Amino acid sequence: MRASLAILLLSFTTGCINPFDRGRDIRLTIESIETPESITSQESLTIGLTVVTGGCTRFERLRAIREPQRIFLAAWGEDSSGGFGACTTDIRFEPQTYVVTGPLPDPFTVIATSRDGTTLERVVRIR
Repeated sequence: MRASLAILLLSFTTGCINPFDRGRDIRLTIESIETPESITSQESLTIGLTVVTGGCTRFERLRAIREPQRIFLAAWGEDSSGGFGACTTDIRFEPQTYVVTGPLPDPFTVIATSRDGTTLERVVRIR
């Protein structure tokens, strides 16, 4: 009985899933963003993002802050390592999409901010 309890406790504390903690909300790295060079004023702007996940991190949502001339995007997810750091080293590049509805001014700038504070920027011309 004691041995099985010890094995159960060890499996919970060394794996990626901590049953006593929901995980930490973290900003994820955005590897790349894709936008068209230009769109018409009647079109919505579709933004493609590649978000880095893996190990104990998983994607949950995109947060957007829109201003008249630009939009700031950040990918957020959950780190379920529980501070133990015993996660797999698999790295995944997950495609995500965000759509901005018009009307949009010309030019319109898309700024994606990553976990380490670096940014990627694309300028879209509106015809």
